[in-house]
Amino acid sequence: MRILAVLLLMAVTAMFYVGFISYSGPSNTPTLNGHDFGDVLPNQELTHTFTLKRRWFRRTNITRVTPSCGCLITVLHPTNWGWLLKVGLRTDMVVGKKSVSVLVETDDPSRPRYRFELECSVTNPVSVTPLPIDFGVIDSSTEFAKSLPLTVKNNTPRLPTMEIIDPTEPSPVTIRDTNLDSVFSLSLQTPMILGPISAKLRIFYNDARSGFQDIPIRGVIMGPIQATPFEIRAIWNSTQEPFTAATVVSRSNPEIGLGMHVDSLQGDLSNPDDLEVNLIDMGDAARLEIKLKPGNRWTKGTQCRGSVLLVSSEGLRIVIPVNITVAPF
Repeated sequence: MRILAVLLLMAVTAMFYVGFISYSGPSNTPTLNGHDFGDVLPNQELTHTFTLKRRWFRRTNITRVTPSCGCLITVLHPTNWGWLLKVGLRTDMVVGKKSVSVLVETDDPSRPRYRFELECSVTNPVSVTPLPIDFGVIDSSTEFAKSLPLTVKNNTPRLPTMEIIDPTEPSPVTIRDTNLDSVFSLSLQTPMILGPISAKLRIFYNDARSGFQDIPIRGVIMGPIQATPFEIRAIWNSTQEPFTAATVVSRSNPEIGLGMHVDSLQGDLSNPDDLEVNLIDMGDAARLEIKLKPGNRWTKGTQCRGSVLLVSSEGLRIVIPVNITVAPF
């Protein structure tokens, strides 16, 4: 009786091995085993070890292991009772759900395939509120400075570093009153520059500055020189037709001189092979024209995004955003 009881106990125990509770015949559908790491930080290496146990005291051999794209580590360790499968993933700087999987094929006819999955949710290690960061419309003739208080929540083991990224030099936005453990503020000093703010707040997560996130900073600085329309936007129907996009720059104060010149081109406009930028003086106003050059290389769906920086005789600067698209039809 004692031997019979021991054999019965061993049989019941074998039936409850993880992932091998019952058998209803061969199946092409992989047996699924998963692990969710939950919320994790970017730029992390995460691993988990799965257990693949033998069925009914039969030795199972691994015939093939197929990891999905993005799978970091796949290590098989044979044991006396089965296999240990170590699977890993690396979280990148993209916030959101991330998953990898490994398909394991065996010579067990009843359970020939197993799929092991890892999941995680990559979260921002540093969050800034309120968002979006927007200074609104600033009239440089009446308001010369504006402070925008912000709160930072830090989930990293170290204090992050921040800086302003701005193609416009000097940038009108600066960081001040910094206490990265809780609060800081952005200060907008309206210099001799008009137009949209194109700056970004860049937050670095580590000393190597390899991981970071960019938060756009919005706002428009208005002044005595205005462009109508403020931004050059156009959809061009054919690369074979003549094309000109333009805006008119005028002054609201007659005491302000309008003598202007093109100081610099940013973005796609900085490549002069296909586009030509002209500034035509019309006395009380100036016309900024962007023309397509003959023999251009534009095709359907081509997009041109950039900006033109104009400088007046008084040193006032105005940024004209440009967004031109060739229709994709």
